[in-house]
Amino acid sequence: MARSTFVLLAVLIFISQPALSRAGDVFTGFQIDNKSQHFSYLGVRTPFLKTSGGADLFVQAMTAGLGYSFKTNGQVLDANVQFLVPSLGITKTLGGWALSALAGPQMRRIEEQQFNASSTTTYQAGFYGQLDAFYWHEKWNLHAIGSYADLDNFFWSRLRGKALVYKPDESCCATYGGWDVIGMGNADFRAVMTGPVVEVQIGKVSLLVRGGYQNNNTFHSGSYGHCLRDEAKEIQPDARPQARKNRRRIHWNTLRIFQGRERRRWLQLVRHSRTVNVGQAPKIRQVNQVQ
Repeated sequence: MARSTFVLLAVLIFISQPALSRAGDVFTGFQIDNKSQHFSYLGVRTPFLKTSGGADLFVQAMTAGLGYSFKTNGQVLDANVQFLVPSLGITKTLGGWALSALAGPQMRRIEEQQFNASSTTTYQAGFYGQLDAFYWHEKWNLHAIGSYADLDNFFWSRLRGKALVYKPDESCCATYGGWDVIGMGNADFRAVMTGPVVEVQIGKVSLLVRGGYQNNNTFHSGSYGHCLRDEAKEIQPDARPQARKNRRRIHWNTLRIFQGRERRRWLQLVRHSRTVNVGQAPKIRQVNQVQ
């Protein structure tokens, strides 16, 4: 069963009025979870052209930093990524809806720990796209957003709803409360995050705080059979002695955990695995029987 991870997110959004009388947005935020995985960003958006159809063209630039953990051969390793995303977008208002889309290049610098080796640094460039839909009502609002990066076929989406819970007589400190759900992932990583949201508006500045839980497959406590199958993909012929040593270690550790019927079933699986290549896991159907 996937482990639940606490997530805390604080977002500051500053709305400014540039000297050229064109409204602009500055947004920044920071997120961290109890595995010390973190994300921070800073962005600027400003319109530069209003079309005859009522749509606005805008430019946006965002930089971000991401620190995360991943698993290789059962070991949890750390990585850091820095992003730079300049983009061009269009936005249009239809009734209470504000719809927007943007696209542009994404540049990355990635530093990753390696298993039994020194860290590596790589540079990448690819495409980034984003769709955004925001509905505003005097007492509530709804925001849906989705993005895609082609460098690793990564999708990210969020649905957030908020309702007005406090409105003072003065202009200061209108307060909204709500909930959001976030999903993200690609072929190698998947995560879902959900939790309450509180937003306070102070003049042209909005402060948003979010807390909740996430489930992801980095800290997933799966069966030994799945671990063996993952390791088998990286075993080469010249690594067979080490593979035998690893398999013996896993075998004895498993015997300490299993008792009675489960131990007898594990021994049957081990005897069966001796007929296949070193490091190869039994069939998935058989492994599931001992979970």
